[in-house]
Amino acid sequence: MLIVAALAPLAAAQGIDLTDRPVAQVRVEGLEQVPLQLVLNQLRLTAGSPYNPKVVQDDIIRVTHLGRFSSVKAAVDPQPDGSVAVSYVVVEQPLISDVQVVGNKAISIEELLSLVLLRPGDPVDPYLIDRAVKQIHAAYEKAGYFATDVSYDKDRLEEANELIFKVREGPKIRIRQITYEGNRVFIEKQLRSKIGSKTYLAILRPGVLSRSQLDADVAALRRFYHDRGYLDAQVGRRITISPDQKDAAVTFFIEEGRRYTVGNITIEGNEVFGTLQLLETLQLNVGDVFTTDSQRRSQRALLELYGQLGYIETRVQIDRLFQPRRPVVDLVVHINEGRAYRVGTVSVRGNQLTQDKVIYREVRGMDPGRRFVRTGMEKTEQLLKSSSLFEDAKITILGDPEDHYRDVLIEVREGNTGSLSFGAGISSDAGVLGAIDLIQRNFDIADLPENMGEVFTGRSFRGAGQRFALTFRPGNEIFQYSVSLTEPHILESDYSLSVSGLYRQREFRDYDEKRTTGALRLSRSLGDIWDLGLRGRLERVELDDIDPDAPVDVFEDAGPDNLDALGVTLTRTTISTLTRPGEGSRLELSVDHFGLLGGDFDFSKAELDYTVYFTLDEDFLGRKSTLKLNSALGYIFGSGRSPTYERFYRGGRSFRG
Repeated sequence: MLIVAALAPLAAAQGIDLTDRPVAQVRVEGLEQVPLQLVLNQLRLTAGSPYNPKVVQDDIIRVTHLGRFSSVKAAVDPQPDGSVAVSYVVVEQPLISDVQVVGNKAISIEELLSLVLLRPGDPVDPYLIDRAVKQIHAAYEKAGYFATDVSYDKDRLEEANELIFKVREGPKIRIRQITYEGNRVFIEKQLRSKIGSKTYLAILRPGVLSRSQLDADVAALRRFYHDRGYLDAQVGRRITISPDQKDAAVTFFIEEGRRYTVGNITIEGNEVFGTLQLLETLQLNVGDVFTTDSQRRSQRALLELYGQLGYIETRVQIDRLFQPRRPVVDLVVHINEGRAYRVGTVSVRGNQLTQDKVIYREVRGMDPGRRFVRTGMEKTEQLLKSSSLFEDAKITILGDPEDHYRDVLIEVREGNTGSLSFGAGISSDAGVLGAIDLIQRNFDIADLPENMGEVFTGRSFRGAGQRFALTFRPGNEIFQYSVSLTEPHILESDYSLSVSGLYRQREFRDYDEKRTTGALRLSRSLGDIWDLGLRGRLERVELDDIDPDAPVDVFEDAGPDNLDALGVTLTRTTISTLTRPGEGSRLELSVDHFGLLGGDFDFSKAELDYTVYFTLDEDFLGRKSTLKLNSALGYIFGSGRSPTYERFYRGGRSFRG
């Protein structure tokens, strides 16, 4: 019998060459818990086939990769009739009977176990165990427990196959002080704004000491200096922990070095554009301070220049040549222009419910028959990703590089566009208030259901990119329900149409108000940022249960009165995404005139509203902490009188401190 170890070459043994002899039998020995069929599925050597040492060696590799065995060998036994019997001899790894975490208090067992990729019934895998130890330690470090010790009970694992992680948390360490040494050009305030680590401030800042965050801070400070021309800058850090291991002081060491300027600039490989035109496009000039940021911007500017003419595969590389003994860097710009391409067929994939036209609306710089525009391709991907309809989008240019026309494939992954939410709250201004909101951001009013099943499964009234919202808000001081529908592209044009209806009852201190509203808005997009709209609304308002001590104006406006308004709005928005904005701003200016259609009041109202979003922090999962600031300005003018319920007031109705 010949025994061959895993991965060892299967050569002749004892002068016997068994190659090409018929295989009479294939056996697997040593199995106790692992299913036989699982191993057989990995074997390519079968009974009746000629014996091949290479096939056996490959079988051993595949069985080993199952991760269920600590040893895999092959035994070849010559038979009297000239055939051979092959046995795969395996030694099973022990199976884990239980997985536990002990000693944890600050982080729940469920959260820690989610970091462990091993479960009861899995084979013991030293790599995955070590990985779990590191993951648990990183989770504690992120939570501020810098001195946490994590290990596992090796004795219990060997004796009972129980995987028990032992955690010794130690105290939570907070950063009390951050200092900088060696910085002469930039003051501490400038450097402080570039790092993520912050000192502890009760309630407002946790001041968690994190090794990974400090490493990121070192890289950020180094990048800050490099982006300002200090290409030799080096940054290090030191942590000093107090004797009670509760507080820490962090010191960043900085060697600024010299500031580099641009020497000679050489451009190679350009034929489409002249050297002078390319030099003017660069964000760097001879004698300027050299920064890595300006180098990136120069590279991008050149790509955009070529991309305007369909050169979407142009490659630009900027090499730096440092002059000896001088803080001067020469630049060599290498350009591989490639070819100019025209757009062939643009197709979409991945949209199960969303109509193709909804995706084509967002396409920029890829009109069939015309040359590609690189910036348009990037804008298309950005618009699709930031849309509330899709979770992800990818654009792929198809075809051979030698083709004159290149097809485009747009792949999207649809997101959850519908929501039904319930809420309740209490406010000094609005009392107790409930809320039921039904919103569908991918609505299709023409997609009528064929049966009730399509209604409940969400297969109807979807796919056209329209927005439908139905709200119901009962309360002790406010009762309101509304419905709205928005078509963002009428007949695939740049015009959008929105219709809405509202009924509201509200109790104020001096009176109760009943308002029924119908509104219409027609707007046109002016590019991707600006929007110009015309709007109109008709309302019927009635005041009742008026307090005897209420102002005279309230009695005069008791109604019921009819209001009509026609107005114009101008909107500018750079918000990154509509669902969870993390950056950008929205500015809206509106002017409405009441009484043009014969309503009971004649006056004008102008309003300015500005909202801006700032991302304050973002964790490793991409979750953002965002600051939203909003300001509003309003002015009522005209020769006529405005009703009390359309005026601006201090307090909860219009202005609030």
